Amino acid sequence: MIKISQAQKKILVQLVREVESKPIPKNTFLLLLEKGLVTQDYTLTRKGFLKATEFVSLDEQCKLLELPLKKLKVDSFQQPEITALNFLLNQEFVGTYCEGGSILIVLKALALDTLASLNTFNSREDACTRFLEAQLQILKEYKSIILNQIHRTDVHSFIKNFAEIISYSSIQEAYPSLTIDFAKKFISALDRKVLVSIADKFFEDPYQYRKGWPDLTLTNGKQIQFIEVKTTDKLHISQIVILNEFRALIPYEFSVLKLMKTK
Repeated sequence: MIKISQAQKKILVQLVREVESKPIPKNTFLLLLEKGLVTQDYTLTRKGFLKATEFVSLDEQCKLLELPLKKLKVDSFQQPEITALNFLLNQEFVGTYCEGGSILIVLKALALDTLASLNTFNSREDACTRFLEAQLQILKEYKSIILNQIHRTDVHSFIKNFAEIISYSSIQEAYPSLTIDFAKKFISALDRKVLVSIADKFFEDPYQYRKGWPDLTLTNGKQIQFIEVKTTDKLHISQIVILNEFRALIPYEFSVLKLMKTK
């Protein structure tokens, strides 16, 4: 985690807003340069842009990230993700409020046969219930084999594996909104090459990329919507990173839904 002083934060915000202000103090600039947040010509690096975006308002964040920002009036902020999901669901779309759990369980179901065969405990149950990010970290040397399994697993086997995974109580407790119907429509909506690309990206840093996924995932079998639900807070750095890294891979809309109290 990069530590940023108030002075450095002020300069990052100034640069990301592209506004004229007082000259940047040399010492502050050199510290930002050392941290890889700015370049010699006083512009933000990619890392600097992401960090600076963390410090502005939600409205500004969405503009900088080119994220659609929608608003919904509600009576209460209790269980905001479930409230938002219930409002958005209809006869066409199914959805989950599992954040990154949705896509991680999909990837695990596609790779399950290989994960089970490579399991250090020789246990298919462990392959089903252990976090995928842990398995990807442990099995990094088998990356090409796992990616190949994800690419070639047929839909029937995927659904069977998905059902097996969510049959475990620990998975049900962690991801209560996952259903077979969701799995069928999700796999239908996303090209297999895209799923392989997503898994490949996870291999780069499994534990970093597990955090920051949008709260809701909705699909109708043709489209997928990834929606981050906000009440009084704004996007955190992990969410900003995920949006930047994975939007380039997934050809569907990412958006933010801000809940506001009616009174």
